[in-house]
Amino acid sequence: MLYMEKIRNFNDSDILFTSLKPPYSPLSYSSINAIFKVIERVFRTLHPIYFDDINIESIHKFTPHACRHTWAYTTLAFAIKKYRNESASQLNQSNDEIMQKAQENLRVLGGWSANSIMPSYYAKRFIVDSANLINLQRISQELWEL
Repeated sequence: MLYMEKIRNFNDSDILFTSLKPPYSPLSYSSINAIFKVIERVFRTLHPIYFDDINIESIHKFTPHACRHTWAYTTLAFAIKKYRNESASQLNQSNDEIMQKAQENLRVLGGWSANSIMPSYYAKRFIVDSANLINLQRISQELWEL
């Protein structure tokens, strides 16, 4: 919001990142990547633990694509949780219906076409992660019962 309110408030463009000079053209890929290189360098210095390979989900490279990937996954997870909570109060939606609604939200927000497979890619990752978490919980419970 700071960027939009303090820097971009003079520009009516639908493009998020633009140059600061008229005609406020979109930033080039090389400009965006240069910005991300600076962010990565500072972030690595301040928070090296996030880049350490001993962590399962460590960051290899901080890029716009990595940010979009993270955004898509967390947006889908939020939508699934929201629709599950709504369904629990109404008791009328299957898990498949919930996943379809969440994928449709993600498709619209991500700007993907109606026939894009990207929302289903993130849905598959969410299902795999959820299954792995359940399996880890099962193993942990079994170990406590020994």
